Amino acid sequence: MMLARILADLRHAETGTAPEAAARAGFVRWVLSLPPGVPVSAAAAAAAVRVRPQAGQGRAVALFLKCLDEACVTANIAPERRGGARARRRGRA
Repeated sequence: MMLARILADLRHAETGTAPEAAARAGFVRWVLSLPPGVPVSAAAAAAAVRVRPQAGQGRAVALFLKCLDEACVTANIAPERRGGARARRRGRA
């Protein structure tokens, strides 16, 4: 339901505010409407399937779809080592 409301707002965003800002605001509204514990990447993939056929209905809708597609990609960032005990010993010297 929230997704349909956001898409309706985005279709009207072509005349008013910049489509980029409207798409980002719509994405934030969509993320905040997700129930707690729902993985954003999985929900974004499901929403992208519903939005993709409507991507031609305006620049803001297409940019919103781009935000959803980017949310589907999970960042694989390894934690950076901070040095451990060796770094602590060097700090005292």
